[in-house]
Amino acid sequence: MKRGKKICNTLKEVRMQVAKVNDIKYAPTECHHEGDSARTYLH
Repeated sequence: MKRGKKICNTLKEVRMQVAKVNDIKYAPTECHHEGDSARTYLH
């Protein structure tokens, strides 16, 4: 797995945990990022 995809998935997991703890509805979308990018955090 490429670095950008790993970061994307890690951030998604963190967001899911925060949403769960705070009883917030969160529906992440599939990350289709294929390479390293400065914008990875936006997925």
